[in-house]
Amino acid sequence: MPGGLTDMVLFGMDAGGNARALSLIHATRVSIIVIVTPLLVVNVFGLSLDNPVSQSAGDTPTHELLLMAIAAVVGWKVGERIGLFGASILGPLIVTAAFSLSGLVHVRPPAEAIWAAQFFIGIGIGVHYVGITADEIRRYVLCGGVYAVMLMILAAGLAAWPFISVWQIP
Repeated sequence: MPGGLTDMVLFGMDAGGNARALSLIHATRVSIIVIVTPLLVVNVFGLSLDNPVSQSAGDTPTHELLLMAIAAVVGWKVGERIGLFGASILGPLIVTAAFSLSGLVHVRPPAEAIWAAQFFIGIGIGVHYVGITADEIRRYVLCGGVYAVMLMILAAGLAAWPFISVWQIP
C-alpha cells in the first residue's frame, strides 16, 4: 500500500480519521525524512540526487497520456462503485498497473501532472488546518517527529541487518 502523505491522509479520512491530525503527523514525518534522507544519501553514501521527477508531457507519447487519463477516471469510478477502500488512489493504481504489465504504458506520468496533483491535493489537505490551535500543532508535530525517528531507526536496522556479523551463520 502506498505510504506517502497524500495516500495516508486520504485513506485515513476514508476510514473516519481526523484529517487535521493525520495531515500534521504525516506532514511532519515526511518533512523530517525528506530533510534527513538526502543529507545521508549525498554526504554519507556519496550518491547523486539529480534524476528528474519524470519526463515532460511533451516527451510522453500521446496514446500513453490518453491511457493514463482513462486509467485515472475508470479506476476511480469503478473503485468507488465496488466499494474499494481509497478508490481515488488504488483504483487508478490498479488499472495503470494492468496497463503497464500488459505493455500498453511504458512511462511514468509526466512531471507536470505529478506537480499539479501534489499541488491540488496539498490545497485539499491544507484547508483542514483552518482554526487549528497551538496545542494541536504541538501535540501532532511531536507525534509526527517521534513517528519519523522510529521509522528511520527501523529502516536503518533493516538495511544493516545483512551486515551485522552476529546474525551471520559461522
